[in-house]
Amino acid sequence: MFGKDTPFSSKLLLITIAFIFIASSGFKYIPIYLTENSAIKTERDEYELFYQYVFLDAYSKNNKISKNIVSTLNDIQQKDTVLLQYVHKLSKQYNTQLQKEALEKQLENLDKER
Repeated sequence: MFGKDTPFSSKLLLITIAFIFIASSGFKYIPIYLTENSAIKTERDEYELFYQYVFLDAYSKNNKISKNIVSTLNDIQQKDTVLLQYVHKLSKQYNTQLQKEALEKQLENLDKER
């Protein structure tokens, strides 16, 4: 492969290795583009929009910022364990209720098929 009559010269091989090295270092910028369009960014934007809606809706109803919302926001920023446990508990209850409704719907569909 690398003999006297080979079409691959050491110069061509060196250029090929250099090109592969330079091209591989350029791949580190590709994930930035991919993460901009990722599901995480979409989810973050939805949560931000929801937060803005709740905050501004409470403001528009009272013409002032609700102390409850501000204190909850402070608790979230400080990662209050009581609040996090409460949210986890509510999330678990919500997921259980969704599963229950899905199972009831499947049961109804099975009863209809009989």
